[in-house]
Amino acid sequence: MNKSNETLLDWLYRLFRVSVLASAAILLCSHFFGMSGVTGKHFAVLFLTIGLFLVVKKLNARQRVYALLSIVLFLAVLFGAIGGENVTEWIFAENSFLWVFVLAIAVCGLHLLFEKYFFLKRLFTDMMCVVLLYLLFEKRHVPKTGVALMLLYAVMTLTECVRIASRKNKREDLHAYLVWVTPFLALYFCILCLMPAPETPYSWQWLVNLYLRAEEKISIYVENYVNRNDEDLDGVISGFSEHAALFSNIAADNKNIMVIETSPGRKQPLYLAGKIYDSFDGREWRSTNEEEAKERLFDTIETVYALEEYEQSGPEHPILYHSIRVKSGYRHFRTDYLLAPSKTWNIKTRVSYRQRGADFVFDKKAEYGTEYTFQYCRMNMGREAMREFLQSDIAETEGLWKSTVRRYTEDEITFEELRAYRETIRGRYLKETALTPELLDWIAAVTKDAEDGVDRLFCIEEALANMKYNTNPGGLPKEVTDEQGFLAYFLIENPEGFCTYYATAFVLLARAEGFPARYVQGFCIPMGNASETEVYSSMAHAWPEVYFEGRGWIPFEPTPGYGVRRYLAEDEKTDQKDRISQTQEPEAEEDGLEDAETFEEQREEEQEKLKELRKVISYLLIGTALILVMGVLFFVIEKMSEKYRDRRRSLGEKYKRAVLRNLQILSMLGYEREPSETYQELVERIREDGGGADIPTEFIETYESILYGTREAGEGEFEECLGRRAELMQILRKKKGRRYWVYWVKVYMM
Repeated sequence: MNKSNETLLDWLYRLFRVSVLASAAILLCSHFFGMSGVTGKHFAVLFLTIGLFLVVKKLNARQRVYALLSIVLFLAVLFGAIGGENVTEWIFAENSFLWVFVLAIAVCGLHLLFEKYFFLKRLFTDMMCVVLLYLLFEKRHVPKTGVALMLLYAVMTLTECVRIASRKNKREDLHAYLVWVTPFLALYFCILCLMPAPETPYSWQWLVNLYLRAEEKISIYVENYVNRNDEDLDGVISGFSEHAALFSNIAADNKNIMVIETSPGRKQPLYLAGKIYDSFDGREWRSTNEEEAKERLFDTIETVYALEEYEQSGPEHPILYHSIRVKSGYRHFRTDYLLAPSKTWNIKTRVSYRQRGADFVFDKKAEYGTEYTFQYCRMNMGREAMREFLQSDIAETEGLWKSTVRRYTEDEITFEELRAYRETIRGRYLKETALTPELLDWIAAVTKDAEDGVDRLFCIEEALANMKYNTNPGGLPKEVTDEQGFLAYFLIENPEGFCTYYATAFVLLARAEGFPARYVQGFCIPMGNASETEVYSSMAHAWPEVYFEGRGWIPFEPTPGYGVRRYLAEDEKTDQKDRISQTQEPEAEEDGLEDAETFEEQREEEQEKLKELRKVISYLLIGTALILVMGVLFFVIEKMSEKYRDRRRSLGEKYKRAVLRNLQILSMLGYEREPSETYQELVERIREDGGGADIPTEFIETYESILYGTREAGEGEFEECLGRRAELMQILRKKKGRRYWVYWVKVYMM
């Protein structure tokens, strides 16, 4: 290849390389410079700057001075002709072009540094890949073309690495090689740009699930191993399970099992029902209803229908209700059950589920990453309002019933089907509960002021709620084998316990009063002002629900301390804000209030930006540290494998590698062998140069005689080559001074 063609290929190589990197930088970093968008004018300034830079690079030192003076003279004439103030105003008005110019110069300088130190180019490419991964996992929106250009630059660097490796660490004709493969790289770029990009970021859920499943398996194995000798069924760790036995004590843990997303500002706790039971044997609850039914759907429709009928009557204490949408996601949790409130509909999830009795169950166990959304009916649970609602007379209107049914299902549900559902509820949840005379006296004492059955339920609830809450009440005696025995022991002999005791007692007493009742196990989640709420295993709870014909299943809260949260009546104005969007904002009472709020908002925005910047910097530092650690690890592995391979090489191969390393040191001294230059010509050029008189070149002549003659490499030649390397390193140290250690590292890494 002649000199002119080689120069042209070098120029084309630099133009293509710098253009790709600069274009990616301007697309991905434009918002940092306050640019609303990248236009064709910006790219014109970019390519013009790159072209001028590459042209100036080909000039010698004197020509570069002339070129710089010409540019200064041109700018002076421009300022004089247009006016300095006008040019300055234009620069500040169009500062995006100035940023493009600065960015192009920076990229050009960076590329020159990469050409001189190839390992910096590889390190930069690795960091660029780390940035791409950060943007991917953080789901940041970035221009598709910018990402394609970054991938193209990474592929180009990989192509150079493959070329160098295939040439056995020789880098001759590298620029020409890259220019010839440019059409294929351009085709690769076009394919990247034409490939469709999804509208939503990829969640990598399979990778998260894989990691967390492994973590969960290890945790399960460790727990089982640690507790392998623990067979005491009187102890249980607090949390939701598929069994409802009355244990003697609970040991609370605080495992993060779920996350709930909903609109902020909810005062009432969210009760998520998981498992619903109907039969109790004195020590444990069981569910006998395993058939696929629509109990939850009937319950939701019946309650909403009753609430709308009740509101039309204009009650003194209205039961305000709302349709709330919630998103739930499982974390360190593995269960068959889909947790949702009793009045739930419109469940959407990618995991198939079905209704089994009164429960929602998945077809297979739900694990970390399971997500679903649902809507539920949230009522104002004020005690007086709820009492009036349950005691009121509600007329059943067929027209309102049909409109309510159409809102929740496409199936037609008639009043006859509703009556059949009520008969099923009475048959399953209104089982006969026999009471001893002592229990009858206890009920009579706590309900002496009650006017009707509803009042009696509230009196029983209040009496239970005034008892003692104890997480270690002691085990049930062996004599307790039925419902009657449990009530006698819990209410008279040992009146203390935790939620399962109180919920069980209330269900049995409600049935004794003639009301269908059921035992529900799930979670009681306190809601706050945040839109996202963490759910922990310590929030597991049990509560009773009573069926009122024409009103559906109504929850009660007999557990001491929980009633304050359950019967939290939200303010009517607050609820109206949920149902009706406010179009007018209240005016500030003081003139300075609005400015203070604005300042506070600006301060919070600045803190958020600073937090985001720190997060980006931490990711970059972590990525850089990982790259350095992996680089050191790969280097150590490569050196160890190199030593292993070196022991297996012949003496001739060792000698050849030693000669090539000496030639690399000569190139660091400024005597790099040209592709068309022979070894003898290289020796003559070194000797003719005044500064190369002290440079040993005998090893080159010896190598040439071995390479092209009949001489063979022996121990003497090999030792001579190693001796000359030591001399070359001493000369390199004298010439490079403080920079010698940089070259020493490069020699060691060869």
